[in-house]
Amino acid sequence: MKERIETYTLPILKEIENEDGQDQAQYEGSGVLYTHEGQSYILTAYHVLEEFGTEWGFHIPSGEEMININGNLTYNKNLDIAIFKIDESDVCKFKNYKFITRNMIAFPNLKEIEEVFLLGYPSSRSHFVPKSSEVKYTLLYGKAKLNNTMKYDARRINQIKIFIRYPEDWSDSNIPHPSGMSGSGVWLTDNNRLKLIGINNYFDGTSTIEAMKIQVYMKVLEDITNKN
Repeated sequence: MKERIETYTLPILKEIENEDGQDQAQYEGSGVLYTHEGQSYILTAYHVLEEFGTEWGFHIPSGEEMININGNLTYNKNLDIAIFKIDESDVCKFKNYKFITRNMIAFPNLKEIEEVFLLGYPSSRSHFVPKSSEVKYTLLYGKAKLNNTMKYDARRINQIKIFIRYPEDWSDSNIPHPSGMSGSGVWLTDNNRLKLIGINNYFDGTSTIEAMKIQVYMKVLEDITNKN
């Protein structure tokens, strides 16, 4: 399962300069690759890309080097969702990854789910040279239970969220802080078929991870398609 999810998930990094003026990269979060009707996208959380504006090129690892990706960003700051449309000329750069398709998206009844899978790239705040053959990054994977006891608030925003219990085998003593998990997917299996049900966007620091239901992203994508 881990290997399957990993092919659809990528770390997102920001280019910076060190004190010597060398180009380096810093973790900002994670993203999930999605393709639909001939267009390719990265689904992530808004706060992962908020510093970069509506048109920005960021970096992802590819083999032993860092590559720059360009495209156009659509987002909703209040919901903390972002959809990055990859320039058609840059799609070929994702040869080490795979894109999920619409039949891998699911809108399940959360009360019927016993277990979900999480995979992303927690922030270590360590820097490395983009073109270096020593590129290394941390991958975090685990199984988790849903927290279906959370009460809905008056604005009903909780009804478009998934609440996940922090996995018991994760702790600050054995992993980096999971802040870089923002933008990664919430997955489940249906008869051994992998399904994406949400995108992570918040960790309360103690016991609960929050994710936005994937149908919110699908609605934004539908609006984008209709405008075009």
